[in-house]
Amino acid sequence: MAKQISLEFQELANIQQKLWENMLQGVVVHDSTGAIAYANPRALEILGLTLDQLQGRTSFDHRWRTIREDGSDFPGEAHPAILALKSGKVVRNFMMGVYHPEKERYSWLCVNAVPVIDKTSNVVSHVFTTFDDHTDSWLAEEILAQSKEFYKADSILSSISDGLFIVDNEWRIIYLNAMAAKFGFAPEEEIIGKSLWEITPDSKPYFDEFHRAKRENVAVHFEAMASGTNSWVEVHAYPTLQGLSVIFRDITEKKETENRFQRLFENMQDTFSLRKVIVGENGEPVDLEYAQVNPAFEKLWGLRADDIIGRRVTEILQGFAKNDLDWIRALGEVALTGRSISREKLCQATGLLYQVSAYSPEPGLVATIASDITASKRYESLLADMPDGFVYCKMIYENGKPQDFVYLAVNAAFTKITGLKDVIGKRVTGVIPGIKEANPELFEICDRVARTGQSEQFEMYFKLQNLWLSLSLSSRGDGYFMAIFNNITERKLGEGMLEASKAKYKSLFMNMPGGFVFARGIFDEPGNLVDFEYIEVNEAYEKMIGLSRENIIGRRYIGLFPTMPENYAEHLAAFQEVAFGLKDKAEVEYYSEWIGKWIAVTIYSPVKDYGVAIITDITERRLVQQAMEQAKEEAEAVSRAKGEFLANMSHEIRTPINGINGMIELTMVTDLTLEQRENLLIAKSCSQALLCIINDILEFSKMEAGKLSIDKVDFCCQDIIDEVIKAHSPAALGKGIELSYSLSSSVPAALTGDPNRLRQVFNNLLSNAIKFTESGQVTLAAKRTGTADGGGELTFSVTDSGIGISQEDMKKLFKPFSQVDGSNTRSRGGTGLGLVISMKLVEMMGGRIWAESEKGSGSTFAFSLSVAPATGTGKICDKAQEPVLEIYPVPKALSVLLVEDDNVSRMVVEKYLRGIKHQVDSAADGRQAIELFVQKRYDAVLMDIQMPVMDGVEATRRIRELESGSDRHIPIIALTAHALAGDREKYLAAGMDEYIANPLQISELQAKLEQVTSWKRR
Repeated sequence: MAKQISLEFQELANIQQKLWENMLQGVVVHDSTGAIAYANPRALEILGLTLDQLQGRTSFDHRWRTIREDGSDFPGEAHPAILALKSGKVVRNFMMGVYHPEKERYSWLCVNAVPVIDKTSNVVSHVFTTFDDHTDSWLAEEILAQSKEFYKADSILSSISDGLFIVDNEWRIIYLNAMAAKFGFAPEEEIIGKSLWEITPDSKPYFDEFHRAKRENVAVHFEAMASGTNSWVEVHAYPTLQGLSVIFRDITEKKETENRFQRLFENMQDTFSLRKVIVGENGEPVDLEYAQVNPAFEKLWGLRADDIIGRRVTEILQGFAKNDLDWIRALGEVALTGRSISREKLCQATGLLYQVSAYSPEPGLVATIASDITASKRYESLLADMPDGFVYCKMIYENGKPQDFVYLAVNAAFTKITGLKDVIGKRVTGVIPGIKEANPELFEICDRVARTGQSEQFEMYFKLQNLWLSLSLSSRGDGYFMAIFNNITERKLGEGMLEASKAKYKSLFMNMPGGFVFARGIFDEPGNLVDFEYIEVNEAYEKMIGLSRENIIGRRYIGLFPTMPENYAEHLAAFQEVAFGLKDKAEVEYYSEWIGKWIAVTIYSPVKDYGVAIITDITERRLVQQAMEQAKEEAEAVSRAKGEFLANMSHEIRTPINGINGMIELTMVTDLTLEQRENLLIAKSCSQALLCIINDILEFSKMEAGKLSIDKVDFCCQDIIDEVIKAHSPAALGKGIELSYSLSSSVPAALTGDPNRLRQVFNNLLSNAIKFTESGQVTLAAKRTGTADGGGELTFSVTDSGIGISQEDMKKLFKPFSQVDGSNTRSRGGTGLGLVISMKLVEMMGGRIWAESEKGSGSTFAFSLSVAPATGTGKICDKAQEPVLEIYPVPKALSVLLVEDDNVSRMVVEKYLRGIKHQVDSAADGRQAIELFVQKRYDAVLMDIQMPVMDGVEATRRIRELESGSDRHIPIIALTAHALAGDREKYLAAGMDEYIANPLQISELQAKLEQVTSWKRR
């Protein structure tokens, strides 16, 4: 007997487990300590946790995130389960928010807690907690029970929102919850113990399923009409050893929704398809498989749903192009990522344009809805291209009377004609205040057309906008109307001109300074314009052509000018364009041989087939324009000549200087007496001074032409100052002057700017200071006045103890070619450009320059710059990291082709090259160079640019052509006196490998030769 009872309780426990696992409510069982011992699958789903994460937790666990309905924190001791555990009483309908980790939001739960009291100890042994998720609405909870004896807490079953009954193996009802009465069952006390078939005799549809559940021992699920009602129910039946548990839910609203959707689905004009994405080995979508289509889809493609469901797109729709495969991939991405897309797609099979929207109803599936927008697109295109205005409106009525209308659609011409923008969805009285009072008849007509559906055409003057419009209104009589209109203001103006008296329009047109003509077009039978007839002209036109009004009015143009129809075809074409509405107006300009002047003709059409021409004398304007164009051409010619002059001057002066410097350097390597060496050094110094003058002039010319640029790089300020001080030390030492510098600690070690231009300004100011100081000292100083982060303004100054400058002579400073002592007896040389160049450079760097001086008390020249500290100061100012270029002795004698037309320059280079054991062949022009190149293989070519017969650029081009198709490439170095900005880049682009500007430095030539053959970097 005890064994039988044990088996029965085990069976009851299994039934309980099965019921809990299939309930639609969350069920959590707490032990006597408040720890969670069990949670059903629905509870895990609602809470977003696994059973492992949940078991053993209490409401005091810090990982819970719970809140009250007012948003305040929910203490663990206030949890319904804990309250039931402590009090031994049922806690009902307790609302609380529990944070869902996956959804990242709070789920709102309605919780019921029922304590289970152990009969032997009379204490709470467990607490059963059930809850509904009320976040998105309410979800019915499935709580299955076998009998009232087993479920010690009937209140749990009573609280669920689904109907529930339990029958034993004899089909007798042994339990019925309160919700079952809403599904047609009698009260519990009337049917407990009665047969299910007795109380529901018309429930034959359920019998087979219930019997199958018992016979096969499986859970069944089906939908059916409730007995004796028009309601649909969803039924779940679970077999047990004791009988059958049945849960049912009212799904009538759901079925009605489904039926409505199905009818909509079957009758919708848009095509619908549901497809499954097929993924390739690389995880990318490669195809789609049809899962569902609607009748519109079948009709469009001429395919039956039964023939395509389960098949792939590429299998059914053969011959896919690349863009079609791209579309498949795009739809596949929708299915995999859940992101929706909407695109316009052209159906090649039908030629129709569709708006296709794609979304993913669940992972791996993509649904598409395609709407035919061909007609609407054509309609939109038609409206967009219409020259006439279009507007679609809805009438607004109050108490049955028209009060306003709302803009629903307009085209581009609407905005162009009326000047109104952003009107969609707005009332006309809001867009044009006062229009109802100004044009009351407009509202009467719009109302009449919108109510009756009778079209009307009329013309109306809109006072507030000063517009005459011709309107055509139409409607279907549904309270909406459509209007097409065009601007007839000019036509009305023309009609007014025709109707007005002579005195009225004479003041407007007859006294115009320009000629005025009003004419009627003459057309042939096909409708082509062949001539026009004069209707009216003004006095200015009479004077212009030398004929009286009486000899003009009524005559045709070709008849008025029979021998010379000047610009006749051009006038006809312009007149026809405006007369036919192809243009609002036409304008032509030409020189009239008839009147001997330039004239401009403006033609417009105020009335169909009529035209107005306004003729303006533009002779003076054209003469001014021609003079300006000529002046511009002359200025450009002067600029080109200036540029060519500077280039030639540079070439012609640098060439002899190159010879002088070369001969001096070659002579200095020979055995010389002390006096001879001193003389050569003086000669070299003079040569360098002459080169400085040339460089100043070229630099100034580049500034005037706007071709000078400023770089922005990081540099070390200390290094720049050290370099310029060392460079000027010999000159200062030669005059017995103390040269020093002062660098404030406030000056950042590294700056951002143009170090070369800064160095140039320093050199100019120091050179002047030393030049005009006979004794004493010259000091270069730098300090900062700015922010604490190193930015702000830096001030540089050069102070000397020289002769000083009078206040009168201070006015001559910073002016081109101006010197304080410009007389023939001046003792100091120079071009007078140094300060001008310095000023321009400082201004280009965003600074300013000034001078302070008194006669006999020395001078200070200072400038300030706004600079920022550089980043990476340590690396910038670390000289040890700078790469050093080393020139090594040539490992072997080179065979060099020297191309130079100047005899002295050629001789200097030959002597130097032969002096270091190179073999040299010389050519005086490019043609000779080509001949030698063909005869002999050289290691390098030194190429002059400006030569007779054939210049260096052309010679280089021909050498490269001769090398084409072979592995031969001879290094070519440009050796030229062309030293203007951009020359180096120009010659490298012409095919040369390097560039040396005259005057030639022997060390530079050696370095370049080594560079193009074999050079090393340490």
